[in-house]
Amino acid sequence: MATSAYLFLFFCIGALFFALASAQSKKPLADDAQMFGVQLTTGAPSPLNCKAACKYRCSESSHPSGCKRACGTCCIRCNCVPPGTSGNQQACGVCYARQKGPDGNPKCP
Repeated sequence: MATSAYLFLFFCIGALFFALASAQSKKPLADDAQMFGVQLTTGAPSPLNCKAACKYRCSESSHPSGCKRACGTCCIRCNCVPPGTSGNQQACGVCYARQKGPDGNPKCP
């Protein structure tokens, strides 16, 4: 008799955990991250305005035309431009970070 009570209790607890897990929402962590092209959701990536994103990314560069050209190439390939004017390459994942120029140095600003 006690075995069936434990089995019933185990079933109820399992059903409760399943209900709680399926009730959680799966929305992105931050809305403003998409402004810089950081993809936080799964599925088809939304198109990114590479020209505007690279214009801001290269705004403090000592060679803005070269920076914009490299940034544009990386943006088209990876559909991402890191936030800020420098650094943060890890925000775009391995695609952005692994791009190399002809000299072997990182291509993406």
